[in-house]
Amino acid sequence: MVRSSIQVFLADPTYPKPVAFGSACMLVYLDRLFFVSVRHVTDIYGLTTFLETNLPTSDGMPLIKPVGGICTFDLLKVKSATKPHELIKMIEALEKAISFDKKKKTHLDIAFAEIIPPIELLQPELDFIAFKVEAGTKLPLYMDDTVVPEQSERYGFYGKIQQSYDDNDITLKITPTLKHSLGYSHKVGDFYIFTAPDVIKSKEDYEGSSGAPILDSQGRLVALACAVMVGTKVIYGFAIQKCKELIDIALATGML
Repeated sequence: MVRSSIQVFLADPTYPKPVAFGSACMLVYLDRLFFVSVRHVTDIYGLTTFLETNLPTSDGMPLIKPVGGICTFDLLKVKSATKPHELIKMIEALEKAISFDKKKKTHLDIAFAEIIPPIELLQPELDFIAFKVEAGTKLPLYMDDTVVPEQSERYGFYGKIQQSYDDNDITLKITPTLKHSLGYSHKVGDFYIFTAPDVIKSKEDYEGSSGAPILDSQGRLVALACAVMVGTKVIYGFAIQKCKELIDIALATGML
């Protein structure tokens, strides 16, 4: 769970100081490598998505790698459109409505891009007291090793939360967190509903881990963490099967 989750930073491309945070993973599919995360992490106007590489630099600052060509999808119901020109009018009306209502929910919370190897992402040593993660490289996940969650299994994901800068606004402090022993409840649309062991008291305990791969006890990918409900045990995960379907569409239509 730790070695497959990658820290994502959002920053102004002309001044790459991280101002927003999330997670992602590398997914191997059809012998190609894909960056996969959630849209609400990567799709912030004016900001570029960067990956934390943990590679050393001469000035001691962390090296981050930009990710371009990110694909996203909007959700549009077209029951009333029977002809091409009617569909075009619906899309134009939707775009106009969105320009006035930024909270309008019209997109799927998934984002991905093809990564051209080689790419080097390191995993620093981590000490969780109960166990240690040795230093090494980040691990890709494989679409052939994805499964549908089951209530008899347990799940978890890793991310980094509680981001803050020091008094000089230079050094970034960020806290690793491992969310484990999650149960699976049911599916709602394109989302799997997982349950935390305890009631979620604060969204800050999870912010920054959106986009992290949710794995079962055997290390198989089932979803991407995307939201929690404070005051409950509910954690939403975007189904990896839907992600596969959208990557297939992107490949077939030339988006990738």
